[in-house]
Amino acid sequence: MTLTREFAQGVSRRCWLTENCPGSIAWFATRSDGEPHGHGRRLQECNVGEAEDEIQSFLRRLIPFYEYVDLSIESAKDGVYRCSLPLNDQTKNHLDTVHAAIQWACAEVLGGLVIAFNFRDSKLFVAVRSVTIEFLRPARSEIVAEVLFPDERVAGLRRQLESKGEVEFEVRAVVRDASQQEVASTVGQYVVRKHRESA
Repeated sequence: MTLTREFAQGVSRRCWLTENCPGSIAWFATRSDGEPHGHGRRLQECNVGEAEDEIQSFLRRLIPFYEYVDLSIESAKDGVYRCSLPLNDQTKNHLDTVHAAIQWACAEVLGGLVIAFNFRDSKLFVAVRSVTIEFLRPARSEIVAEVLFPDERVAGLRRQLESKGEVEFEVRAVVRDASQQEVASTVGQYVVRKHRESA
């Protein structure tokens, strides 16, 4: 999930994790002028399954592309982060396989999910620096992108964020088809930092 994304129209959208009250988190997208633009439910008030549904709905509102391609968030618990996309007219290429860009997008969102479901710090900024992808075979069915990011790594990110205010981290994802064959793999570099208040 690239929580800062430049669109063709020149619009910049950011996503902040903002602490509204003890034990709750609200999501805010900001317009290019920095003002809030909508928010989701407080994730800590939901159970895990509900939270996954909420972040899926939020992503589809924030970035309509995810709605268009029918991105689904399948898991964000126990160190397993997984999302899926169908093979349909919106996602396939001229060879009737999942388009390369769609596979990339399915894997790219996972770095943001790691932060979204683990951090409860106020006003966090998350963005992708780079995602490289290696295509291994044609994806002739729906695809599932998955990354394993154990609690120990989350704890390490938290320590670095507390001490430095900003941290970069790497996410290695695998993309599989319906038969569980690996069709692509990605390496993503992300950055997360605390919001720098204006002077």
